[in-house]
Amino acid sequence: MIPLLLLFLLLPSTFCLICPKEYYLVNDSKCLKAAWTRATHSEAESNCTASGGTLVNIKNAIDNHAVFNFANTAGLDYIWIGLSCFANTTSSCFWDDASGSAASYSNFDPYGPNYSGDRNCVFMWMSAGYPARWSSSNCGNNFAMYSYGYICEAPPTLNGNPYHSMLPACNYNYNRKCYMRSDDYGKLYSNQSAANNFCLQNGYTSGLASIHSKIDVDFIRSLYKGTNTTHVYIGAE
Repeated sequence: MIPLLLLFLLLPSTFCLICPKEYYLVNDSKCLKAAWTRATHSEAESNCTASGGTLVNIKNAIDNHAVFNFANTAGLDYIWIGLSCFANTTSSCFWDDASGSAASYSNFDPYGPNYSGDRNCVFMWMSAGYPARWSSSNCGNNFAMYSYGYICEAPPTLNGNPYHSMLPACNYNYNRKCYMRSDDYGKLYSNQSAANNFCLQNGYTSGLASIHSKIDVDFIRSLYKGTNTTHVYIGAE
């Protein structure tokens, strides 16, 4: 099978921040979406990934307060956050978006990570217990009573003007980048060089898509969900 290509253009920073569908901009930095249907930690993570995000990640006290207020306004009682612990220290707790550990900031209740067996998934207390604090929990894989609501997070992007004559079509706007699939225009390529030239000829000055994070990978995969495509060219050699 001839691989398809995926190209992208970095959006200029002068446009307004916007969020994906069903997400709301919070603190001019995070796009959040509330999910009321109770789920296990892994189910919540998968559901967030399918909607272009991750379980919410919290790296400072300002964001922690914002997430708490957002979830509280939504009427949630407990929420999963995108953190899993593998020992009893914050440095052993890692964010689901592969951005590192909670060593630099955490807001655990007085018991700390309290890792034990299947208690390696982290939730935030709302009205009961320790409001806005975090606690280790059974991940819910074996016990339905540990299924909670959750908050998904997606990166904000920029509101590019699709009618500007100097910009190419922005078919997929995500994380401050414009993406376009070559197969949307009936184009298939047998080598990376030809694919990259197609990107440049269509105004995508950054050429083939480059990947810098897990959320980039998840988004690109989502573009081909439900299709027969198994390979795409990206801007790496």
